[in-house]
Amino acid sequence: MNARIEDNSRVAPQRTLAGGLVATVVVTAMMYFGASMMLGAPMDIAGELGAMLNVPWLLGMVMHFMTGTVIFSFAYALVVGPRLPGHAAIRGMIWGFVLWLIAMLAMSPMMGKGFFMGAMPQAVASLMGHLAYGVVLGLMVPVSSRQ
Repeated sequence: MNARIEDNSRVAPQRTLAGGLVATVVVTAMMYFGASMMLGAPMDIAGELGAMLNVPWLLGMVMHFMTGTVIFSFAYALVVGPRLPGHAAIRGMIWGFVLWLIAMLAMSPMMGKGFFMGAMPQAVASLMGHLAYGVVLGLMVPVSSRQ
């Protein structure tokens, strides 16, 4: 079995940023439009982040896009993705699931909603968005895997 030597210097910053941006647009669209169809109301992450930090909605949206586009995409490209097995989409889904767990166990209570948003339909809608984020990110951001 050949094991690839991990070389994080090969991470393509432009592709990582592009993948993070597209993935964040996808999850945001699902939260504002898809959740409306599933739940009868959008999931307003920008409003919730803004309220939690006592900043305007626009700054909440900027924070949401910065974390999804820059922080989570580079964490995936440099640290997480290369350590995960399987196809790029599966690696991305695993990362999306990890981000969802963090959101449900840390961010949701910090926003005053309790664990798992206090309601199963909202938690499932959030899971779908995070998995979609992960798939898009996994497919767009190349990482060398250990296999």
